[in-house]
Order: sequence, then C-alpha cells, then structure tokens
Amino acid sequence: MTDFIDITEALGAYPGIEDANAFASYVKGRNVYKESLYLADGILFMVNKTDPFTKELVAVTAEPHLLAGLTTNTSIHTGRYMMARCPMNVANAYWFMARYKNLGPKSMKDSKVSIGLGDRLGLVTAGHVSSIRKASVFPVFAQQSIRELNLTGRTFKDVLADAFWGAFRAGWREGFGADGDHLKTAEEVRYALDSGFSMITLDCSNHIGLEREGGANAKPPSVRAQVSYRLADGTAVSFSEDEIERCTATYQRAIEFTSSIYHDLLVGCGRKVDFELSIDETGTPTDPKAHYFVAKQLADTGVPLTSLAPRFIGEFQKGIDYIGDIAKFREDFVLHQAIADTFGYKLSVHSGSDKFSIYPSVAELSKGHFHLKTAGTNWLEALRVVLAANPELFGQMYSYAKEHLDEAKAYYKVDVEKESVPDSVDAALFERPDVRQVMHITYGLLLNAKTETGEPLFRTRLYRCLRENEDLLRSTVERHIDNHLKALGLIWS
Repeated sequence: MTDFIDITEALGAYPGIEDANAFASYVKGRNVYKESLYLADGILFMVNKTDPFTKELVAVTAEPHLLAGLTTNTSIHTGRYMMARCPMNVANAYWFMARYKNLGPKSMKDSKVSIGLGDRLGLVTAGHVSSIRKASVFPVFAQQSIRELNLTGRTFKDVLADAFWGAFRAGWREGFGADGDHLKTAEEVRYALDSGFSMITLDCSNHIGLEREGGANAKPPSVRAQVSYRLADGTAVSFSEDEIERCTATYQRAIEFTSSIYHDLLVGCGRKVDFELSIDETGTPTDPKAHYFVAKQLADTGVPLTSLAPRFIGEFQKGIDYIGDIAKFREDFVLHQAIADTFGYKLSVHSGSDKFSIYPSVAELSKGHFHLKTAGTNWLEALRVVLAANPELFGQMYSYAKEHLDEAKAYYKVDVEKESVPDSVDAALFERPDVRQVMHITYGLLLNAKTETGEPLFRTRLYRCLRENEDLLRSTVERHIDNHLKALGLIWS
C-alpha cells in the first residue's frame, strides 16, 4: 500500500489534484493500494484501506455527473475536483462492470487453458491474481455452486462482486470468468444468468439413468448402431444395438434436458456464455462411447459446448491428490480427449485441485487445451493462515470439524473417519490427506456454527483474522496456486 500523496506525486500527469494534501487528509488511513489505480473516462479510481477490516473505493473527477449511479458515502470538493468515498458493495461492483465491461465477466472460449478458482470466503482473489499473472491462462475468479451458496450464506451476486473487487484491488484489468457451477435446474441456470455470470456448468446427474419422457414415441437417438464414426485422431468408434440401448437408457433424458436448457435459456440471453456439461457426478467412470453418444447428439441438436467434464477413471476426492493408476488414467484421458477434439471443446477436470500427480498428463495429453476446476483448496489455504496467525481459533475450528464430520459427509464423498484424525494441532496438519479432507468438507458447518445465544461461533473471528493478515493470505494462496500452475507446466520456478 502507498500513501495518497506519494501516488498523486508519482502520477504527475493526472491534472486537477491541486490540493493533494486536502484530499489525502480526507482519505482516512492514507493506505492506497497502488495497483488499484485506474484512470478512465476522466475519473481516477483507487482502493483505500481505512482500517484493518475496511476498504473503500475512492473516485476523483472534475465532472461529478460521471459518477451518477455510483453509491457514495461522502464527498468533498477542492478546486475543480471532487473526491468521493464509496462502499465496495454489490451495487457498486455491478455499476463498474456495466460501465467498464472489460473489467468484468467474459467468455473463456478463445483461451486454450482456463482454471476455475472458487473462493468460498470472498477474500482470496488477490492471491489468485498474483499467481495468474505469471501464466498464459484464463482465470475464472468467480466460481460457485448452489450447494456452496447455501452452505456459505452467499448469493451469486455476492460471489461476483467479491471476485470483481478482489481483482480490481489487485490491478487485474483483463476480465475474468464467472461460473455458475454444478447447476441442476432451469431455475438455477436462470439465477446465474440474471446475476451476470459468463459460464454455466450444467450438472445432469439428476437426469442420468431416468426413463425418457414420451416412452416408445420419443424421437430415437441420432447415433446409429453398426455405423463407424471417425474421431479427430483418426480412430473410429461404433456401437452395437445393445450399446445404443444402454446409452439411450442412461443418457438420453440428460441429453434432452441439456438441449432444452441451452435453447430455452442460453440462446438469446444477450451475451456470449460458456456452456459446460458435467456428467461426472456418477458412481462409475464415463465410458468413452457414452461420452461420444452424448457429444454427438448435442452437436446434432445445435448445442455448442465450451467444455465437458466426464467422470475419469480413479478417485477425485476433495483437497487431496489423485487416487488411482496413473497409467490407466492416461489411457482413459486419451480416449476422452479424442472425442473432445472431434467436437471442438475442452475436457474439464472437476475436483481438480491438488491432483499434482496427474497434472503433467493432463497438460501433455490435452496438448495444452483444458479446463481445471479448483475451489475448496483455497479455503484450506485460508485455514493455513488462521493456524499461523491465531492457533487458538484454528484449534477450536479443528475440534468442531472433527466432531461434526459425519454431518458434512452427507454433502461430500470422502474416505475418512474422525477416529483416524489426530487430536494434536501443528503446522504439519495440512500435509495429511485425512485432515485436509475433514477441513475441506466442513466449511459450511464451520461458517454457520452458532453459540447458544445465536452469535456466529467462528465466522466473525475467522474473517477478522484473515482481514488482519491479508498480506499473508495473499502470499499463501499465491504460492499454492503457483504450485498447481508449475505442475501443469504453465509457469516455471
């Protein structure tokens, strides 16, 4: 952070701050994030930290009418210029994104590599920016599922606004993705679109294996038995009558649902929206023939996918490395990649954080054309900061998480029992897969825990700790995402 006087002196060329001292005394704290400076349309914007827990947007302009619609707390005039102090809230984030569209959500379609960087707290985007700057990769800074919204008590607009302000404060000016993740209904998709999200990840798990509407009168699938379909790598795929029957019984309802969502909601929504299909929320891996069956019919009905997430071979559990045979994973990935190449979309790796052992394979076999989703790993890095800065608070959260593990397992599949998790707390905890899983999936319980009087048991103290230690949080998250990008071959040490 930099003193306001230093900033105005360094800028020099920006006219009109005749009385910088008067403005500086008005900017409480005089702690401006230098990288936040943004000069556009005759307005100089910056983010100022007024105290350890509060930030505000500062706007300086000679034409106050330019700020119409921007909520301000107070303002003063000096000479020809006005300075306004504005809350960094949802309404002002949307004002910015409407006025300066280059700063907000946009499509990732033209980017070869993209990474989803879910933030359940709304505090870690600055760390994401610090890491992403080092690589040629498209960032999806706003990524959240309905489940995560419910467990954290946030809205899609909260998520997008927090990501925007975090990116703006860190000086990111290239736009970013906003992913409504694992949406299961038309209402959920409409909610994300109405909130300005630029990506829809449709989770069809509720429709996989369901009987088709229309019964015997339903339109037959466009994939035919005994026909050889050529893939992009030169290989061919064909189906027997039994395989067509099985794929139809398993996936046809999901295909029809996906097509209706695209044509009814995404077409005509007024902007370019990335469309990802998730068929990974199943108990068994996705057969490559089933993948082709789904992709071919969606293409035949005019549904252009940006990415598709199959259920790969092996286990993709939360917050830990891949579990399985890497050689078999590679064989499976090659088959799915050939199908994705045939239809022109990326493969998407879900629950993709911390899967360091397979990252080289993903990067190599996709030829650097993939989407990777991370989310809860950023929550774990925030907890790492809490352990370092406030061990007592972390110890209380850790004990609570262990005690309530079985409740959290209703939402997430992990192979861990509380009896196997150690009682002692030390810095090595975050290297243990079982502890990482426990702390990963109990975030909702921890954020929503209440005292007997109804006050937050941990939430207020957690946010206070992280805001007091924002530099450590930023560097911790940056280092962790750096490790992901290094393993993917996107940055080097």
